[in-house]
Amino acid sequence: MSVIYSGTWYEDMKALINGSEKLGTMAPKSRIVFTLEVMGDGASPYVPKEGGLYFLLAIENGKVMEFRPLPERHDGKGLNFRFTAPASIWEGV
Repeated sequence: MSVIYSGTWYEDMKALINGSEKLGTMAPKSRIVFTLEVMGDGASPYVPKEGGLYFLLAIENGKVMEFRPLPERHDGKGLNFRFTAPASIWEGV
């Protein structure tokens, strides 16, 4: 298993999602762009308590086309959704 939030981890997550037939059939066929915001909560050893990690995902035709970290919170332009939760919640998923 790759180290969480590493470059290899992004590729592993993309492959895991794209390898699921069920997720592929449930995902919208149109292009959907969203961010995941992993907020520090003092419980995660990977995210500072007062910090956050931000990721951009683009799904098209039921497949993840893009999954990458962002240097800061996205301004929201062009997003369909924004999902924000404490790091301990995301890491438990």
